[in-house]
Amino acid sequence: MHGSERLLDVLYRSVLHPENIGEFVTELQQVTKAHSAAVVVHDYATGNGHVPVLLGLPVGAAMAYEQRYAAQNLWFERNASQTQTGSTHLSDDYVSLRELKQTEYWREFLSLIDIDHCVDSCGIRDHGKVVMLNVFHSHRNKHLIPSSLALFKQLTPHWVNACAIQRKLGLLEETLTRMQQALNKVALAVVLLDSTGAICRMNEGAERLLRSAALVGQRARRLAARQPQDAQALDHAVAAALTTGTELGANPNVTSQLVLHDAQGQPAAFVSVHALIVPRAPDPETRQARALVFIRPLNGSDANGLSEALIALYRLTASEARFAVALQACGDLAKASADVGIRVDTARTKMKQIYDKIGLHNQAGLAKLISDLGFTLG
Repeated sequence: MHGSERLLDVLYRSVLHPENIGEFVTELQQVTKAHSAAVVVHDYATGNGHVPVLLGLPVGAAMAYEQRYAAQNLWFERNASQTQTGSTHLSDDYVSLRELKQTEYWREFLSLIDIDHCVDSCGIRDHGKVVMLNVFHSHRNKHLIPSSLALFKQLTPHWVNACAIQRKLGLLEETLTRMQQALNKVALAVVLLDSTGAICRMNEGAERLLRSAALVGQRARRLAARQPQDAQALDHAVAAALTTGTELGANPNVTSQLVLHDAQGQPAAFVSVHALIVPRAPDPETRQARALVFIRPLNGSDANGLSEALIALYRLTASEARFAVALQACGDLAKASADVGIRVDTARTKMKQIYDKIGLHNQAGLAKLISDLGFTLG
């Protein structure tokens, strides 16, 4: 699988951190060169549909689907008996494009967003409800379907495993109902850049971020950080990503990470810039993406936001980040241990691991680092 290591890494990180599912779906869309990609939940009993994650389509498409067209989705209706946990499907196998075009669903919805074919994978089916991973193609890119289907057949066991882990941990329903809220809270911005560094696609989060222009904006269709020290670092990161790549996929070995600062000089967003490996025979009529930029505004208004920042900036585990936040908040090892539900000897081990990752030597240094980040715990 092209880009499989990166895909699986982000997928399994999303098991405990739902905000990462948007990054996973973005990676999947890029690897398959799909027109769009989504996670879709469908209830066969009611015909209701929910789209927690949807990338590559206009703002409002998910809401339109949920409010009007979910019950008309012929793909779900026709393949109900075949859709089981672990199954992979190609829409053409049970609904021809000719038949699809005769439906209101296609005329009023799919045709307007240039979707004709779907490849999907069922992560779980339970009591008539399914959780599906989907990529969508236009008829103009039908030649991409075989490779998408082959990738899905290899990816499906991992998608099923991720859903099963969440279910076992009691997180599946929470993830499905709160995934969009989590994405909105994290406000993950995704930007694709072409070989010249110009923006060729972005998601809704990026559109909001660039409109505000508080941290980053556009200059000659290129990303431009507002603060001078950030602008140079971002330019260098993008330039490094654009100089690599021979095959399609996100290259985890060619990644730059940096922090954007606000007008007061405080860290305000975490940025990762990934090289995208281009196909051997790129379509000359399309602007091929060569770099993928993720921008995560750092929410310092609460402990969860601070934990997310420590995980992103210093590669702490979720439990290490929670303990670091608790320790900074109360300043006492025993109390911080009790607050996060671990033993004091376990906490001492975590402290050593945290110090090693961040490059510190004592608790005072950790407290100063968090204070210097400009976060205030409520």
